[in-house]
Amino acid sequence: ETATGRTTEKTRWEFAVYKNVMYMCNGIDNYQTWNGTLFTEYAAQPKPRYLLYMSDRVFGFGADANPISLYYIASAAADAQTLNTNTVIIGGDEMGRGTGLFQLGQVIAAAKEKKIYSVDVTNTTSVAIDARDGLYSHRATANVGNAIIYFSDNGVTNLQARYGVSGGASMEQKALTDDLQPLMVKITAKQLNAGCGGSFLPLNNYYFSFDSNNDNIPDTTIVRSSLTGGWSEYNLPNLYAYGEYKDTSYVYHYLFASASGGQMYEFETGFNDNDAAIDCELKTKQWDFDEPSSWKDFQAVDIYGLASENAVINVTTTVDDTDNATGIISGDFIDTTATATPIGLTVIGTTTVGGGSGSGATIDLFPYKIRIPMFYGGQTIQVTMDSSTANSAWSLDRMSVTFDNNTFDLFPTANIS
Repeated sequence: ETATGRTTEKTRWEFAVYKNVMYMCNGIDNYQTWNGTLFTEYAAQPKPRYLLYMSDRVFGFGADANPISLYYIASAAADAQTLNTNTVIIGGDEMGRGTGLFQLGQVIAAAKEKKIYSVDVTNTTSVAIDARDGLYSHRATANVGNAIIYFSDNGVTNLQARYGVSGGASMEQKALTDDLQPLMVKITAKQLNAGCGGSFLPLNNYYFSFDSNNDNIPDTTIVRSSLTGGWSEYNLPNLYAYGEYKDTSYVYHYLFASASGGQMYEFETGFNDNDAAIDCELKTKQWDFDEPSSWKDFQAVDIYGLASENAVINVTTTVDDTDNATGIISGDFIDTTATATPIGLTVIGTTTVGGGSGSGATIDLFPYKIRIPMFYGGQTIQVTMDSSTANSAWSLDRMSVTFDNNTFDLFPTANIS
């Protein structure tokens, strides 16, 4: 460890457990095992940067001396001392160092900066899959279902298998951060490998932390919800790795490590406010209907959406920054005789919330509609909806405003000469 309490690029360790023995490497100086009491160094073995255990084998990749070689032991070998006995050439050229080694379903994949390869050790071949770019940070990869999420030229990217397709086209990728490019461009080329990430199924989140100020310390964290597909920016300490462990009571703990102080943090997984009301507010933009100077006589606002049976939603209309008409969506406005729409299974509004039959969704949503009459004149109108009901959920699907647009323009006296 350095004086700052975090491991450097040259001393960062990778681990794999095989036959109750931990195998460790740092890609520079050491390839060792640890059986709980004794360290053993394998000086004659290759020094890979990355280790992976899969299908009763140990794989090593990214050795500085030979960056295109993936080493592996024989299946069900007595130990991993024979790591350099079997070799698969990755990429067939010396361009680009190895940047990662991971499992995707029953496929082992080796990554370089500009390409990802599927590896077949039976036939000692590697095939470039159809991802259009490589992988920058091994510690930012996370297995999510039958796919992996990783950090690449396209930002944060999803790579998954195509059902019924084999060969080089058996994988497909999808960029997940198109709308976050202004944030991602803050990562300099020197700090691409500093990023780290993790995915924890019970939290329904993928976390990605990266360095945005070129000091080799990830200081910015963005989080993708698997339920909504949306991104948020979290205010977390500077951190360098994500992980999890299971304690003696078989309870999982989800952790992240500080990048500067040797501190370990644990994500909160249990909440004691499930029955408490959560205040929420939705406010539309101020509509002027492309005629900002025209005077309009507003007559009504019609609102349609989905809401849980016990939801209470307050509606307020605001004309030219002045509140004027109100209404409450509850009771008879919510059609509980209609077919329920379980949250997490189908479309709410125009965007799929996500989830599925095993998502734990228990809230049924029903259609509602309400008309808010109003007789008020002005140039712009805005609608606010808010709720603080416990155990409720609701959405706004569409809204219409009824108004008469006068033929003359309204100008302030100060603007008339």
